[in-house]
Amino acid sequence: MGLILGLVLILVLLIFATRYLYSKFWLERADKYNKCEHCGKYYENHPFYCPHCGEVVDERKE
Repeated sequence: MGLILGLVLILVLLIFATRYLYSKFWLERADKYNKCEHCGKYYENHPFYCPHCGEVVDERKE
């Protein structure tokens, strides 16, 4: 029982570590991703509002 819980804990920590490294180092260099100035999270495909916080990220002057 303890071995299974240990393996699950290691797996969860590994997943969080890889997501952190992905967002910290690779995502900043990707051209198709942008960073919200309000919340600091990344978004994709040039939306009008940030999908995380709802802040306006694209003020189109049409």
